[in-house]
Amino acid sequence: MMKRFFKTMLQHTPLGLIVLLSLQACNKEDVLPPGNQINLSTPNQYLTFFNQNRKIPAGQYTLVVATAGSGEAGNFSLSFVPGDGAANQIQTGSWTNSAGQSATPEATCSGDPANVCFDIDIQRAGGFTATLTSSLDTVLYLLDDSDTPVIVAQRNEAGAGAAETLEFSSSDVNQLAYANAYYQAVDPANARDTLQKYKTLHGFDGASDVVHVTFRDSKDLGYGRDMYMRSYPNNECGGQVIAFYVQNFSVDIVDGLAYGPVNLAAAINQDLQHHFGTNAIEFSRGLTSVGDTCSAQPYTRFYTFLSDYSSSNAVHPRLLTIDLDSRGEKAMPQPCITCHGGKIKLLDRFDRVVAQHANDDPSQIGDSKARLQAFEVDSFEFAASGPHAETLAQENLRKLNSAVYCSYPGSLSHAACDDFGGGIAAQTDDGEWDGDFAREVLLGWYANQLEVTGTQYDNSFVPQGWTPSAGQIPQGADTLYKKVIAPNCQVCHGKMGNNLAPNQNIPANGMDLDFSSYQKFISYAADIKRLVFEEGRMPLGLLNYTNFWNDPEKADLLATFLAPEIPGFADEHLDSNGDVIPPGKTIARAGLDRVTRSNAKILLNGYASLFADGFEWTVLSQPAGASVSLSTANKGSTDFSADTVGSYQIQLSVNSTENGQKDTDTLDIVIDDSLTKSPRSLAFYPDISSIVTTSCTTCHAINGGTEAAVGVPVWWVDDASQPQGIPATIANTPSLGLYEQVRSRVNFDHIEISKILTKPSGLHHYGNQRIGFDIAAAPGTSLRSNYDLLVNWISEGAVCGGTSTQCP
Repeated sequence: MMKRFFKTMLQHTPLGLIVLLSLQACNKEDVLPPGNQINLSTPNQYLTFFNQNRKIPAGQYTLVVATAGSGEAGNFSLSFVPGDGAANQIQTGSWTNSAGQSATPEATCSGDPANVCFDIDIQRAGGFTATLTSSLDTVLYLLDDSDTPVIVAQRNEAGAGAAETLEFSSSDVNQLAYANAYYQAVDPANARDTLQKYKTLHGFDGASDVVHVTFRDSKDLGYGRDMYMRSYPNNECGGQVIAFYVQNFSVDIVDGLAYGPVNLAAAINQDLQHHFGTNAIEFSRGLTSVGDTCSAQPYTRFYTFLSDYSSSNAVHPRLLTIDLDSRGEKAMPQPCITCHGGKIKLLDRFDRVVAQHANDDPSQIGDSKARLQAFEVDSFEFAASGPHAETLAQENLRKLNSAVYCSYPGSLSHAACDDFGGGIAAQTDDGEWDGDFAREVLLGWYANQLEVTGTQYDNSFVPQGWTPSAGQIPQGADTLYKKVIAPNCQVCHGKMGNNLAPNQNIPANGMDLDFSSYQKFISYAADIKRLVFEEGRMPLGLLNYTNFWNDPEKADLLATFLAPEIPGFADEHLDSNGDVIPPGKTIARAGLDRVTRSNAKILLNGYASLFADGFEWTVLSQPAGASVSLSTANKGSTDFSADTVGSYQIQLSVNSTENGQKDTDTLDIVIDDSLTKSPRSLAFYPDISSIVTTSCTTCHAINGGTEAAVGVPVWWVDDASQPQGIPATIANTPSLGLYEQVRSRVNFDHIEISKILTKPSGLHHYGNQRIGFDIAAAPGTSLRSNYDLLVNWISEGAVCGGTSTQCP
């Protein structure tokens, strides 16, 4: 069964967000060959953030190809390049009597004169590039499918022969612009844009205090790693500098060996033909001598460099993307900070990283809140003898762990930080990650003697929050920690979360992503079921994921603790022998319940279903005499409309031609003509912005909103009734508008986990449930009216709709 599972996962995972664009000419006079399809292959989700901030949501669109002037005739070529890098696809066509440029381009798709128009079915969120070329002066429009179509984007470069290009990245955070913006924020003068400059800057060459260790990371990446660390006083900005660089070795000449033990030999022998890149991490407040501005607090900066041995003096340039697991290039710093506990910062409309705290200055903007990772010695492989044997490596790894310990925020009074003046990281702010758990684990590994030379790493440590106790922590929790949490979860989760509870009335030991206790871990039971056993997205690293599923005992043990928390878990995820069913099972997901008006189309999207390639939508129940329309009943998405007020239940049936499995799911739709607008007419301004500014400013404002009212960006709560520390804003700024801030909290891949929905609903949020966000209430009722409105807005494209100064 495991072999079949891995074959399935290779063919279908990561459970991707496929964007399938099927274009058919809808201009009857200027007809292109029908049935042309543009397929975007499944992108890789390992080492990627859960919200990729995708540019184009699922939905129906129209692409209008026009000439700038009316009455013109001529030929054109239209190319489509999928955002995932798949092959370019070309369409050619012509105008016989173009309708020209128009303020209402959808009206030019029929009649005489007419432009050439294409219907586009974007089944899953993503991106693409469309380029129109012609000898004529041309215009390219993309329209949504709202009741009154809105121009999503348009291009008119002016001039005959000028190409028009509409470009939508498949991810805001996985693109070269993001990597460039990040490097500009953390290294504004490019003082670290080559490995040679980085090493010279930190004095690695010839220094006597460099800590050096070589090992194979058998847990996360599988590489042979030749690592160097130097820590020294920061005489320019204060505090301490901790600088790492590590040469990565992977022998990729024989199938199956790219991540195997032979990589250790390559690293030890410095076999440069297998040195494929170098990663570097700097923890500091910056260095003014190379153009930095001293930051208020030290933070972690990530770099990756190409290994270039084309000549003896070849530099190793900094890279914008990196492929750590042969699953595709990803833009920096995403593949690093996903496992270092970092947060994605927004890019403004000028492709710049922007501040996320009220007191951020330009020097602090590059802080992703990522952390240095501790070194789990028992997950490494070492040479059997010689200078790289474990007995000698242990001491150098202790020194590395000591430096890492002192980078964690909090009260660092432990003797391990004496070399750093008692500690180099400031006390954490409320609402931010607290280093207590990470420090507890590090000290536990070394029996609270991290500072003592020769202390050996001990992997038997179990944190207090996982030690069984009467009425608090169940028996066996320590075993779960040792066999599952510590080796598969802690490396990432231990650097995530915050020191606040999800609700102001719940003690701070409530839900928290750091998994520092059994209670915090089990509070995420439903999410663990979905991400581990259904979607296969966790563990997030490919090697870690493989190691987890190669050991059936791990999955069985985890299931033992989840089953009592989730009704029906055993029926869904255990086979007839009681063994865990790995990801690969076909699961139908019909989407969220909806509310709409009569005769108003809404998009139902079932492409979040798992391991399914066949779809069928059917109406299970409807009001007497109602007429229902499903535009494409046998595809993953369909337009629904009905003419009668009342409740409807829709079923999605899915099947897999590969595994022969079937599944069904239902959603409820309420038609209510008291709604002032149909879902496809909703726009952020004014329909959604009014909810944000009335429901959220109670907490997310300074001094009751005084500063917010005059346009000051607000990122921290400042209210006597609540602690500071909730990062959000409710104000427009010149470079980042309110729409863009809210839009970044929309997850088009999985709408139901959009922060703009879960937070005011009281899920994992410090604060009370907001009015109109009671998700336990039935759809269409006043108790959840704001929630229903937001779901409709997101599902139909999250349109901005404001003025040119409000919308990007």
